[in-house]
Amino acid sequence: MTGVLGGLVAALCWGGATLCGSRASRIAGAAPALAWQALIGAILILPMLLTHMHPVPQNSQWWLLLIAGIALIVGLLMEFQGFRYGPVAVVATLASLEGAVAALLSMATGERPPSTFLAVVPVLLIGLIMVTLKPEATHFTRQQWTKAIACGVGSGLAFGLSLFATGRVSQSVNAIWAVAPSRFLGVAALTLPLLIRGTFRIPKQAIPWIVASGVGDTIGFLAFAFGSTDGISIAAVLASQFAVVTTVLAALVFKEKLSARQNAGVLIVAVGVAAIAGLRSGG
Repeated sequence: MTGVLGGLVAALCWGGATLCGSRASRIAGAAPALAWQALIGAILILPMLLTHMHPVPQNSQWWLLLIAGIALIVGLLMEFQGFRYGPVAVVATLASLEGAVAALLSMATGERPPSTFLAVVPVLLIGLIMVTLKPEATHFTRQQWTKAIACGVGSGLAFGLSLFATGRVSQSVNAIWAVAPSRFLGVAALTLPLLIRGTFRIPKQAIPWIVASGVGDTIGFLAFAFGSTDGISIAAVLASQFAVVTTVLAALVFKEKLSARQNAGVLIVAVGVAAIAGLRSGG
């Protein structure tokens, strides 16, 4: 049940953070928005890390933390860039491939989820495909749509690797250590260079969106790390359904409209999520 709870809380937090991050990236640009998000996450994590430092990760675990951090930064950059090319719901849905990627990696390294779990994952993928096929009526050009899809798929692969590495290390160290390095790497790779170049300023209207994105993203990762102590695959697949949350919020807040096929795809994904949660809680 820990995996289900952690995964669902992460999905809710990441859904809100993704929506806010999409607006921030469109106002301020992908790199500045992500640099600020990393800084906010680091500020939130630092006091938690100072009070919960033990046990300290071992040598092999540091490699996992490094992989998780780098993959997360790459994934977020691609996702934020994708938001500038296409609909939020489409990019977020493709980014949610992270759950399938992390689950497959966990199974490849020995984890065994419920047998019926494998039957549900293809259903989720069908739903994702239905959401991301370009509708006939849209103001986005084919080139923009192609770039958005490429960024979405790339972010999903990178996020999946990050989730897998985060989940593995969180099984032996506390959740704070599993989340902290990616935030500090983001500050080192993005925030500091922008500060040095004097380009760290952002428009005032982007600040609330960036703050909400940074807070939601960090809480979501803490929830996922907590859920991964009960198994990576279930927590990862449930957490990846942040795309459903983002799609609903984008329709409500930004008035983004999906085609009938895309709405059906969202419904299929939602049913798949419920099925996975039921399988896990049932045994």
